[in-house]
Amino acid sequence: MWLIQRPGEAPTTLKTWPMNLGTLMKLVLGRAQVQRQIAGTRVLQRLGIQTPPCRRRWRMSRSEEGWQISLELEYIPGCTALDFLRHAQLTPEVWRLLGHQVGRIVRKVAEAGYKHRDLKLSNFVISPENGISPDDEMVSEADNLDRVIQAQSWTIWVLDQVGVRRVLKRDAACIRMLDRLLVEPEEHAIPIPRAAWVAVLRELFTNLPRNRRRALFQQLRARRQR
Repeated sequence: MWLIQRPGEAPTTLKTWPMNLGTLMKLVLGRAQVQRQIAGTRVLQRLGIQTPPCRRRWRMSRSEEGWQISLELEYIPGCTALDFLRHAQLTPEVWRLLGHQVGRIVRKVAEAGYKHRDLKLSNFVISPENGISPDDEMVSEADNLDRVIQAQSWTIWVLDQVGVRRVLKRDAACIRMLDRLLVEPEEHAIPIPRAAWVAVLRELFTNLPRNRRRALFQQLRARRQR
């Protein structure tokens, strides 16, 4: 990912994929990564989930490494949920609000018959609801993190839309996405605030009958004990 700042335009991020014979065949079949990225973006937008929109059509170009496919997306200022979790010191009430937002994203994706195959915390961007001024976007990473943490309310954006795929089983999709949420905190030994995790589960179990809630919770617990 590259940050692009053109004079007089809002900044964008450039995402690239190497171009080879296999990529060409997938382009013909409509299954290339760039096509999945665009399709995943449309799905999340249709579900009312905040995700960076595409700003220009994808294109092929030649670089020092060879031919590549590139796509420009809107730049979302903020910090990843992983960094936020690592550094923010918030009240249980605020963690609960953020947990509900994450749980709502997982529930909406699963209820619509999809899953996000890589819904890890570093693929969430937490951005202040009142935004970050253009003058503040180019500050150091530490200063940017401080400004995000000190905000009073936030919007959560989902990245890596290429991971959005159709599924047949809602519960399996929920388990897969919850698993991915826990991977990075476990790898980095970062505790998840109890208030946030309980809020994620409560939001996810909304409108589910008791027997399905129990079965889903047991499946999740069994997978975490492996």
